[in-house]
Amino acid sequence: MLTFNRSAASVFAAAILAVSCPAALAQVQLSGYIADTYTTFAPFGNTLGQYNDTVSGTGQRGTSFDSFFPGAPSRHASAVSGGGPGYVNGYAFSQYIANTSDGNPGSYYMRAESNVESTWSDIVVSPIGGGGGGGLVPFSVNLLLHGSYGFTTSNAVDPHNVGWSQYSAASFAIWVNGVGESGNWLVSSDRGGPVTNPLGNGFFANFNGTFNGSTATVMVPVNTPFSIRMFLQVNAQVSVPSGGSVVISTSTDFAHTASFATSGPAFNLPEGYTVNSAQAGVVDNTFILTPTPGAFGLLSMAGAAALGRGRRSGAAR
Repeated sequence: MLTFNRSAASVFAAAILAVSCPAALAQVQLSGYIADTYTTFAPFGNTLGQYNDTVSGTGQRGTSFDSFFPGAPSRHASAVSGGGPGYVNGYAFSQYIANTSDGNPGSYYMRAESNVESTWSDIVVSPIGGGGGGGLVPFSVNLLLHGSYGFTTSNAVDPHNVGWSQYSAASFAIWVNGVGESGNWLVSSDRGGPVTNPLGNGFFANFNGTFNGSTATVMVPVNTPFSIRMFLQVNAQVSVPSGGSVVISTSTDFAHTASFATSGPAFNLPEGYTVNSAQAGVVDNTFILTPTPGAFGLLSMAGAAALGRGRRSGAAR
């Protein structure tokens, strides 16, 4: 099962577009990488691109890799992360194209990974109509998660009958006043096609592309700010055997997004109380999604990797 792996993306000074916001706003941590290996190297020992940054308020980061040389397999990949008021999102893509006339580099693996963590530290529960007082009240978060995977395979020739494989994975976690809850999701495919029952637990148990539900109930203070933190990681990986030919790709798309519920109350709490947060975009217990500038920026940025323009790039656009 997928584990959180933010350490894999070390600090990398990529010149990419950022959205600068005042320090008083929410903190968004964005990281990701693209890596590959042949059987002669350590697992994913060759870093092809990476990013690691922290922004205030709203931000988006990414990296892409494109390699095309005559007589050699071509490779394309991208990873993009985004976060802002009340949401996190991510996208990962890996593609490998080999012809029988290409050189035989041996078995090959490529992985793209995206990570984002957003923290909103000004969540306040208060009595409707105002008033003082303190104490604790029960509280849970209504969530909306959207995600999908894509596997494509064509022109496959496998002379050694070894087979190829594809992996799409995601992890999501949320902490409310320091109490955490999570879920993991993994879909794999080989010559027999995608697994019919993807592996999932927590928020991703029986996941069919959408989760619309609530977190566990925790106790939170009244009239005292506390924090909510969300984390999302997505992976896309391809594995190709030695020899033969194939056009193979994997995508993991959580660009549309992981957030507080966009209809009805954002949080569940006792009658007579409401919730507000400027950092998370919550007014009177109602959340309105305002995604990263360029609503489909994640997909347009990530899709560039599939064009095969014969270049290598470590910077997102």
